[in-house]
Amino acid sequence: MKPTPSADKLRGGYYTPDAIAEFLANWAIQGPNDRVLEPSAGDGSFLRASAGRLSELGARPDSMGLVAIEVDPAAAMQAKDALAPYGLSAAVREGDFFAYAESLPAGAEFDAILGNPPFLRFQHFRDEHREPAFRLMRCAGLHPTRLTNAWVPFLVASTALLSDIGRLAMVVPAELLQVGYAAELRRFLSDAFARVTVIAFDSLVFEGIQQEVVLLLAEKASESQPGIRVIEVRDAAALSGVDPSHDSPLKEMDHSSEKWTQYFLHPDELQALRAVRQTKGFISLGTVASVDVGVVTGNNDFFLIATHGELDHSRFAVYLEPILTRSRQVRGLEFTPEDWADSRRQGDARHLLAIGPEDGIAPELDAYLQTGIDAGVPLGYKCRVRKKWYVVPSVSRAQGFMLRQIHSHPQMAINSTEATSTDTVHRVAFRGGTDPRGLAVSFHNSATFAFAEVMGRSYGGGVLELEPSEADALPIPYIAALGDLLPSVDRALRVGAVEAALSMVDEAVAQQLGVSPDEFALLRRGWLRLRARRHRRHGPALPRAGKL
Repeated sequence: MKPTPSADKLRGGYYTPDAIAEFLANWAIQGPNDRVLEPSAGDGSFLRASAGRLSELGARPDSMGLVAIEVDPAAAMQAKDALAPYGLSAAVREGDFFAYAESLPAGAEFDAILGNPPFLRFQHFRDEHREPAFRLMRCAGLHPTRLTNAWVPFLVASTALLSDIGRLAMVVPAELLQVGYAAELRRFLSDAFARVTVIAFDSLVFEGIQQEVVLLLAEKASESQPGIRVIEVRDAAALSGVDPSHDSPLKEMDHSSEKWTQYFLHPDELQALRAVRQTKGFISLGTVASVDVGVVTGNNDFFLIATHGELDHSRFAVYLEPILTRSRQVRGLEFTPEDWADSRRQGDARHLLAIGPEDGIAPELDAYLQTGIDAGVPLGYKCRVRKKWYVVPSVSRAQGFMLRQIHSHPQMAINSTEATSTDTVHRVAFRGGTDPRGLAVSFHNSATFAFAEVMGRSYGGGVLELEPSEADALPIPYIAALGDLLPSVDRALRVGAVEAALSMVDEAVAQQLGVSPDEFALLRRGWLRLRARRHRRHGPALPRAGKL
């Protein structure tokens, strides 16, 4: 069972380090007469920073236009205490921000809105707060769903309350950059603001939690060039050396819902990525293959049986199917019987207990099923909702494999065995007319690798994850004739010479499609940059690839 969520988690309350609050207040508040709103006051860190900034600019306590909202009574008291030295405790209003936003008269505006909105998923987002939040989103033309986290409507409602020259400065989850449910929000922010700056950290900045955050600095109006930039810093302490108005070049903002991970690329790399996407010959992977999740057993300890274990598998060998369970089992462009034998030698080989819905249950199999019953396996959710708890659905041999969780590089391989895979490795089915060898080779190029980093999602441990819908959308230069390169590319990948493999494919694709080799060089550099970034944030640097 999952642990009971803490009180902080249930209301999304994780308080902001002073260095971040002061940095955002100093950027967002431009003059002593600015009207300032903190929509989720928390313990008052942003209020202390805002009052200090206004004082520094010459505002008197009795004239400070500062308003703060906090729904939690205990936190509201802390926020009032934070403003007591300025005589502004009355600026804190206890209540729901969304109800407050709906109650404001038309034309009520603020020049600076800043804070750390709660990171609260749908199941913990109370109805009385969620309903006005979603109404505000719909009024702004957005379409909230059960995946919508509370911080999303906080950004939308705050944006609607900004003046024409207003600034929004928020601590938000890094999910803003890369998850599907934030796609509509990314487009909304692109349309609403002239300039957007995202500040990302190499390390986690909230003590005691694994939530990766970024700082969102958005300007309604700007006298200088519009666009978006991403600035990377070591940690919160390094913010003292950052000037958002000068650090790193602006890039043209994409007003689609595409992921903002692309803005970690340098301008020339981003330009090459966009140019290649429009190149004739690049298609989405889903037009030539279908990517699907692997087998979900409901209890791997019971349904996945080691090849060399304490059980006498021959008693019910007819029910066992070979299954891949680890990404490292896919090493080259083809998963062969020799690879399966190697997995057995290394102790990675597993067999899936694949009982059909109409199969009879032999006595020796019945004895094994009884061990599962004794262990409570049928009580697990996945097993409980099946007609027969022991019949694992969607068991089929895969024509190919594709990594779902990627550490070093994306990989696709033809399957020359009878194996299927767990949901650690995606199953690939080749559409009619597709040459599997040509597709497997074509997949391994610098452009597709760069797109994978941009279109996937980065989690802990330096891992990039590609869901089937994201994999299907990957642009690839599918050229059937490249199948002739399979032995050479396969050999390079198996010895860890990933860049050597990419060079072979990049050169062949450039010749076939008339793409400049310089563009592939830029895309290789961009891929390496994005890969290094996720490794730098979550784990040790990856060793340089081996040589052929």
